[in-house]
Amino acid sequence: MAEKKRDTLTKAKMVYSGELLLFTVVFLTLGILILVGVIAIKEWKRIAFSYVTLIGGAWIVADFIWTLCSKKRRAKKCLLDKCLVLPAGLALIAFDIYAFAAGLVHADETAPIFQYIIGADLCYLSIVYCFEAFYHWKYPLPEILAAVEEEKKQAESEALKAKQAAESETPAEPAEKPENNAEPEDLEK
Repeated sequence: MAEKKRDTLTKAKMVYSGELLLFTVVFLTLGILILVGVIAIKEWKRIAFSYVTLIGGAWIVADFIWTLCSKKRRAKKCLLDKCLVLPAGLALIAFDIYAFAAGLVHADETAPIFQYIIGADLCYLSIVYCFEAFYHWKYPLPEILAAVEEEKKQAESEALKAKQAAESETPAEPAEKPENNAEPEDLEK
């Protein structure tokens, strides 16, 4: 049985959706392990989590605003993706500010709070990525569509160049000499 050849768009959707499903599995696994206490939240993890999520949350909010304000960026990005991760970014910024202000980062008795916040955040992101994997299978990102279109144009131009090169390599038939029915004597007159 002959294998069905997949087009470029299907391959790109498979790679992107597969990547999102991989993130789903990893984030859900880590989130559950942290929530049930298999992975302990030490002080260095609380500190790292607070700084990284403060910066990451700020980037999520800035990226959302940038996508809303820029028509050029909005044409390339999916606004739904930005909207779905926005609650996580805002919640993490608020929690990080509170954790630094109240001194929760360095207190060992606050480890359960971080355990629930980190675990819940990872579980939320896994749900978002799972939804995006199936959504972007049905409705591919504009960036993927543009890349596939560019690849098609490049393949067509390469095929045209190859065809022209093949035509130039084949020997051309000699051009017919014009027949001159006149006698050499008649040409002199």
